[in-house]
This record gives sequence, C-alpha cells and structure tokens, in this order.
Amino acid sequence: LLTLDEFYALPNADGPMELVRGEIRPLSPAHGPASTVAANVLRLLILHVEPRKLGRVYGDNSGFALLGAVHTSRSPDVAFVSNDRLPPGGVRRGPLRMAPDLVVEVLSPSETASMLEEKVDDYREAGTLLVWVVDPERRRVTVRPLDAPTYSLGEGATLTGGRVLPDFMCAVAELFEGLAAD
Repeated sequence: LLTLDEFYALPNADGPMELVRGEIRPLSPAHGPASTVAANVLRLLILHVEPRKLGRVYGDNSGFALLGAVHTSRSPDVAFVSNDRLPPGGVRRGPLRMAPDLVVEVLSPSETASMLEEKVDDYREAGTLLVWVVDPERRRVTVRPLDAPTYSLGEGATLTGGRVLPDFMCAVAELFEGLAAD
C-alpha cells in the first residue's frame, strides 16, 4: 500500500491511474461517447467559470489528493474548484490536495455501479459539494448534492450548478451534443 506522497513520486510509465486507499488502480481510456460528453461538460463549465473568474475547471487526468479519504487520489472526468478553495497565490508544484467543489463523472462501459459508488463516496467524504454523474447511454444526469437528496434529469430538463455555481444552467441535451442518435 502506498501513501499519497509515494504515489505522486511514481513515474507515470503505465498511463493514468488513481490511488484508492493505498492501492493503485489503472484508468481505462474513455470511449467515444464518454469522451464527447466530458468535452461538452468541460467546455460549458469553462465558458461559465472563466469570464466570471469563479475559480478553475480541470479536465480528465487532473489528480486530486482527497484528504478526507485516506491515501486516495482521484481523477474526475471534469472538476471545478472555486477561488475560495484554491491555494492562496495559485497552484504550486505537486498534487492538488483538496476536494473539488464540483465533480463530473461520465459513465463508461467499463465502469460498474459499485466502482461509481465508491468514487462518489470518496468525493463526498473529502468534502465535494456536488457530483454530477452523466450517463451517455441513457442520456441522463444524476445530481448528487452533499446536502440534499439525489435526483435525475433527462434530456428535456435544465441542469443547474446548485449552490456551487448558482448562475450556471444548461439544457441537459447540450451534454450529449455530438452523440449519434440510437
């Protein structure tokens, strides 16, 4: 079992990976639909966050050392960290030792329900305020606020940023632009 410091000292020779309670877990490359959805979410969040100078939006392979979850570093598909939670003076060398305010996980065919639940639990234990789980196959988003009940939205609904990004809103259908209609 590895500590966070030992994990971050490893060379990344075997590709992207996460550390979960001291155990290294390789990450599979995202499939076309998951990559497309993640890119759409990334674009929508950047277009909202950057002009308002609300914080930083991070894409896939950004590692977050989740201090509330022992020896755990996760790489969400998309993440947002508000200015209030970013280190004073900016991000320095080394891992981001914090929980994102918002995490977006896009389901892929290789991910099981238990794997997803474990990730969501880790984010919530570490203090992530909001998790969006996006399902490209069903074209749905499950919204999991830390302080409110979970709910799901279909393509005809509007997704909001809740208290994390109160002015953010987009049609759920925008998350699935570029996907083939089945």
